Formats: sequence, structure tokens, C-alpha cells
Amino acid sequence: FDGHMAGALSSAASAVANAGARTLIDGSDFGDNLLAALPDVIGSTIGHLVASSLASAPDVIAEPEKQDAATETPQVAGAAPASSPVLTDAQRRQLVTGARPDAIASIEQAAADPSLDPAERADLEAAARTLRRGGITYRYGRAANQPNSAASAGMVNGVASITINLHGAGLFNPDGTVNVGELARSLLHEARHIYDNRFYGLRNGPTTLAQVRRTERNAYRTEAAYLKSTGLTGYAEDPNGVIVPLTSATANFAAEASVKSWVNASAIEARRTNANIDRSYAVYLRQVAAYNRANGTNIRPTPRQRHIVPPVYVPPASY
Repeated sequence: FDGHMAGALSSAASAVANAGARTLIDGSDFGDNLLAALPDVIGSTIGHLVASSLASAPDVIAEPEKQDAATETPQVAGAAPASSPVLTDAQRRQLVTGARPDAIASIEQAAADPSLDPAERADLEAAARTLRRGGITYRYGRAANQPNSAASAGMVNGVASITINLHGAGLFNPDGTVNVGELARSLLHEARHIYDNRFYGLRNGPTTLAQVRRTERNAYRTEAAYLKSTGLTGYAEDPNGVIVPLTSATANFAAEASVKSWVNASAIEARRTNANIDRSYAVYLRQVAAYNRANGTNIRPTPRQRHIVPPVYVPPASY
């Protein structure tokens, strides 16, 4: 998370500096200026933090979503070139890009499974429609140090993105082919996040405990429906620390682990951002004092921007 937090602090510092400059120039309110300039520095989900971490990798490539799956790179999830038993990141990206249409088709096939109940089919249909609809920027990371982070979704000012960890556990089979089921599982989970962000009007993703819990539960429930249809397996940890299969009945357990991670990371980031606000405001006060001395004026500084309140974890009333 360090890279993400450093980036957030850099953005916050810039926002505070800009707010101070505008206040000094036109006498407007420092707090109002900062509200207008300061981005949403608390990550909306732990997935957003992972996305930023992946995006900081030196060879990440962002690819705008094409509207027509038929125009995708004409390479399916095939084997790696015989001369390259060890896949390069460029090869991984090419193979994953080529496998995305197959993964989406797999989700759609699961949504048509008559063994699913109507709610499960609706969840999968929502994820598939989101992926088909487009308007998603795909990014590819090489976070080999985060093997359990297969993918993550982001939403900034209404613009959606999915970051795929090219070194995510299970994404590639031993023979170098893409594990389409694992790719589909990752994509539908993140697509459900994007669907919820759009549906609930969360232009920068969820920012409250209730919003995070609701969207994580929806995403894991959708993932569980796919596992049920395909016969694939996933796991969750129940409140007693027991590892159990991921199903519709245990999806909330998995969601709660993500909620706790979001709270912890966001609280750390909030504290760092607040410290940065204080430092930047001190600079602003010195600027005002210097301006007054140089011009014989008596401009009074505006109040400091209020601190971000760190989120506090509250257990759910029920699972």
C-alpha cells in the first residue's frame, strides 16, 4: 500500500498548496478551496489500493475497452510460444487480452445455467452486461509480490478501470495457457463492483463502511454464483477463522475480510493525509504573514481545512 499512499499524499499536498495559493490571491475560503481541489484521498475499496499498487509497476499498460469483442486482439487463450517456456509480461498481457472474450462468454454461459436461482442469474447477467457494455480501461500489472491479488477495480470521477495482476495466482496454467475460469472469476468480481458504483452513483467508488460492505457482498455473491455453475472452487474464512468453501451462504464471510482491509488501509491513509494538511496549512500561514509584512496589509488567514475522519470498523449485525 505504500506506493498508493505516497501518491495520495502527493495529490493531497498539491491540492492544499493550490487551495492556499487561491486563498492568498483572492481572499476566498481556504477550506472551500481545498474541498474543490482535494481529491478523494481515502481509497474506496481495498481493490482500489491494489489497483494503484499494480499501476505503479514499471511496465503497466493501460488499454481502453473496445466496444466490440470481435475487434479484440485476435489471439485466444493459447499456449505460450514454444521458444518461451517462461512467459514475459508482454506475452502474459497478450494472452490475457486475447482470453478476455472467452472469459466473458464463460460468465454469460454460467448466467444461463438453469440450476441457478433467479437472483444468482441476475448477478451474473449484471456482471456480463457491464463487461460487454465497455467504458472500462484495462490495466496490466506485474505485482509478483502480490500473488493473491488477481485483479482490482477502480472508479475515478466516473471512469471505470480493471487492473489485472499478470502474476496473480492461478491466472496461468502450468502449460502457459490462460486459466479462463480464473480470469472470468476475477473479471466478474470487479465488473460487479463497477456495476454497483454506476448503479449507486459512486463516481469515486464507495467511501463509507456501509457502501464498501454492500458492494463487497454483492461482488462475492456474484463470484459464488459463478463457482456454483462451473464447479470451480473458492474459499472464505468464517468468523471463527475456519476456512470454508465460497458459496452464496459464505460470500459475506469473504466480503468482510475485504471490508476490514479497506478500513485498516483507509485509516492509515487518512492519518497521513491529515498530517499533510497540517504541514501544508502551516506553509500557507507563513505565506500570509510574509505577504502582510511585504505589503503592509492585514489579511487574516482562513481556517484550516477540516481533517478527514478515519473509518472505524464496526462488525456487521449479521452475516
